[in-house]
Amino acid sequence: MVNKGMVKVAAEPPADARMELDSDDDEDDDDEEPEVWDTIVIGSGIGGLSVASLLAQIKKDKVLVVEQHPEHSGGACHGFEEKGFPFAAGIHYIGEMGEGDPLKAYMDALTLPNDHIPWSRLPDNYESVMIGGESESNGEGDESHKTMQRYDWIANNQEEALKSQFPNDKQAIERFFQEMKKAAAAFERSFLFKALPRFLVSFLIMTGLIRFLDKGYSKYANISLREVTNSITDNALLRTVLEYIYGDYGSSPSEAPFMLHAGCLLHYAKGAYYPTGGPQVIAERIARAITKHGGEVRINSRVRAIWVEQGRAVGIKLANGLWARSKRVISDAGIYNTSRHLVPEAYCPSHIRGKSTPLDSMVSCFCLFVGIEGDPQADLGISPTILRSCNKDYEPMPTTIQGMLQIPPESLEVFVSSPTASDQSAKECYPNKTSLQIICEAPYEPFADWDNPKTHKVDRNNKQEYQSFKDAFAQKMYARARDLLIAAGAGSDKLPLR
Repeated sequence: MVNKGMVKVAAEPPADARMELDSDDDEDDDDEEPEVWDTIVIGSGIGGLSVASLLAQIKKDKVLVVEQHPEHSGGACHGFEEKGFPFAAGIHYIGEMGEGDPLKAYMDALTLPNDHIPWSRLPDNYESVMIGGESESNGEGDESHKTMQRYDWIANNQEEALKSQFPNDKQAIERFFQEMKKAAAAFERSFLFKALPRFLVSFLIMTGLIRFLDKGYSKYANISLREVTNSITDNALLRTVLEYIYGDYGSSPSEAPFMLHAGCLLHYAKGAYYPTGGPQVIAERIARAITKHGGEVRINSRVRAIWVEQGRAVGIKLANGLWARSKRVISDAGIYNTSRHLVPEAYCPSHIRGKSTPLDSMVSCFCLFVGIEGDPQADLGISPTILRSCNKDYEPMPTTIQGMLQIPPESLEVFVSSPTASDQSAKECYPNKTSLQIICEAPYEPFADWDNPKTHKVDRNNKQEYQSFKDAFAQKMYARARDLLIAAGAGSDKLPLR
């Protein structure tokens, strides 16, 4: 249902839409008329696919979605296969996908009535926090064992499960969950203000009256996660377990708004799910709703410019010089890429035009993909439960290559998931295959000297040094993940050492 093609050639656009293009563009064929669509959507991430599907199903628009990736649509919602093992690009688990959950209803609305996305439910113990793991001699020669504390997050029982694991901190846990629920209610109230007229919201803000109506939004949006946990407990171990999920949104506990953290934790209150068949099923089923109504999703179609007439977007030009026209153009490429690279300079917002980047860089990560022969549960003892190693009190990663290489494996904070254990269809589709995905924070600073500013890839002269570092650090990540898996019940004799 996803076509690997390009739009047809269009006539020359008006002057105000022309942008300076590279000399390798194909020549335009002025004899052909452009394809005409009701709507063109740039980018096939979940945002682009969602708006395309809703326009197709509700407004009955013929929608063209163009995606620059040469092989996949879906953005983070796609999977891939390597040497016979399936992996996910960005989806590891999702909450609120049970029958009757609002988010499930939203996702169902993006697909055809009899073609909803299927979900595999993870066990009630959907995620575990693993702390410690320093090597200790056990008196048997070179043998050693790992001491590791495990704390479980349990679906439909988050608060009580934590109280049973921290019996001396029940009052602190109760207060934390009370604050989380208040923050979540305040976040929901914020959507009301988005629906009100702008002048009314501006008046409420200017007069300060909004504080009486926002259910504490002003408070919880401006207080950090660490400020809340510090205020309720002196127990560093409990604080670590309460803060553990900060990696999901990419900000450290001292920087993350408590409201964001509360929303993330409560998102999994009823459990976690994995798309049956892999994350690519999400994009495939939404695409079918688009094509059912005369639309298309086209990969390998990079947009070079947005076609503008009299201040209105009316089409696109692709990287090979071809054009397509539409009543409206919607960009899911992000405000920075859209404003700086796709629209004519005259239409770039002034607050973006003069900056090299409009936003601060977020946390980046290494992702290690591991394939092991054998059934994840029957042969290796690996369950679908997500595992995370955390250190007492978050500390940022070193900002030099040498510093990163000196980190002992037991000090790494890693996230470990298994697509083949999480996906109920994997046993049939990928028999006797275990896929692991191991994620670890990776700050940009250590790699700045290797970055080619033009290509944002490693220079040829540095490739060997870069590969040597990746090999060494990947082994540290795998060693830490292996310890977590063994502590969680996997067979140590089944998991390779490297």
